[in-house]
Amino acid sequence: MPLHLHHQTGLADLLALGEAKTGWTLDDDAADRVKTAHDRLLQLIESGEATVYGLHTHFGHNLSTRVPLEDWQTHQKALLLYLCVGVGPALPERVVRRALRLQAHKMGLGFSGLHPRTFQKLLQLADAPSLPSVPSLGSLGASGDLIPMAHAVAPLFTDHKPEGPRDVLALVNTNAMMASLAVEIWHDLMGLKKAAGYGWLLHAEGLGWQRQGHAHAGWQTGNQFSVVQQQWFDQVRDWQKELEQKRSGHAKKPSVLQERYSIRCAPQIFLDIEDNLHFAGEKIQREALKLADNPIVREDGIWHGGLFYTAALASAAELMQNAIVRLADMMDRQILLTVTPETNHGLPENLSTQEPGNHVKGLHQLASAVLQKIKGMSLPASLLSFSCESNNQDVVPASMSSLLLVRESLELLGEVTRIHRFIGERAFYQRQGQALPPELNLAQFPAFRLR
Repeated sequence: MPLHLHHQTGLADLLALGEAKTGWTLDDDAADRVKTAHDRLLQLIESGEATVYGLHTHFGHNLSTRVPLEDWQTHQKALLLYLCVGVGPALPERVVRRALRLQAHKMGLGFSGLHPRTFQKLLQLADAPSLPSVPSLGSLGASGDLIPMAHAVAPLFTDHKPEGPRDVLALVNTNAMMASLAVEIWHDLMGLKKAAGYGWLLHAEGLGWQRQGHAHAGWQTGNQFSVVQQQWFDQVRDWQKELEQKRSGHAKKPSVLQERYSIRCAPQIFLDIEDNLHFAGEKIQREALKLADNPIVREDGIWHGGLFYTAALASAAELMQNAIVRLADMMDRQILLTVTPETNHGLPENLSTQEPGNHVKGLHQLASAVLQKIKGMSLPASLLSFSCESNNQDVVPASMSSLLLVRESLELLGEVTRIHRFIGERAFYQRQGQALPPELNLAQFPAFRLR
């Protein structure tokens, strides 16, 4: 069955929206709501009862400059022209496709006054075999995704003038591109968080910690857990059963009473991150599916608000960046414990072998260098905000800028996680007294991938 977009659509389905072959539908009344809102907008204009931002006026700070009503087509086309100035690496096509489909959902709510034929063209564009290139830089995260969305919807107006008086503004005054990017980042981060959890167990096994009787009962004593936290414990149990099958029975048991915090307190770190990312996911899901426009066309008239303002996405970005920094920092500390003779309880220094140079000292240095870069990009969104566009946008959420930083940090986290897993697997086998599999020799690291 095709994916049906509605207010309760989950994050997994929102992720699938980015794939060209994903079938999707809006509810049967969406086209009727679009037509009703467009007709209502025309009635308000013809009656002279309402002054409409972006139709009777110029945009943003230039609000006081009036525009002759009969010039609405030229006015809308000019808006698109001056916004198509983005720079920077192009966003992935799946992010653009998801944004267009999310925007179709938002228009289908019936409050933007989009022309019905433009709505149908938007649906067709969202399913087109190829999409326009959309530069990643240009959105302030305040008045929606003006510049990125202008690039995304430009094909709708390449050979045609706008058919309705709000066609361009309704399509660019939105959070769709930011929300689409946030959906993608969230899913990728959840995957790396899971990989970091499995890597933690490998390092714990390598250090001999699991052999000291620590169990779920100890972690959970005197505490209550959320659903997602309990699911994390269930996942750990599955991993432990998997590792049990790989133990040799000849592991050297260390005499240390308890490990340092990065090992024995790791469950508390993961549990907090689980809750934070669950909350971030809820924010992203709501932002992706809510109406985001200004002004909106209601039955009782035109309402000028700020539904495009994306404070929730900025908060979600901060929660995701916080998770990235904490995961990377924890993994770097675990690596340090595992490679250092004073703390690794009898493992070879730097997990070396008899083969010269086949050790992981350089990989630990690499992980620390990447961690430095991640920390350097971890400014909260609030510090990225400043007054923009002649003070019209005097407090901006900086959501897109934050998300782009999170995406870059996420790519780096992937490298730290890969190093962490590689070293953890070496430590596991060396603790068991087993020979290293060929893929864990240092020469094979460039080809090593998370499994």
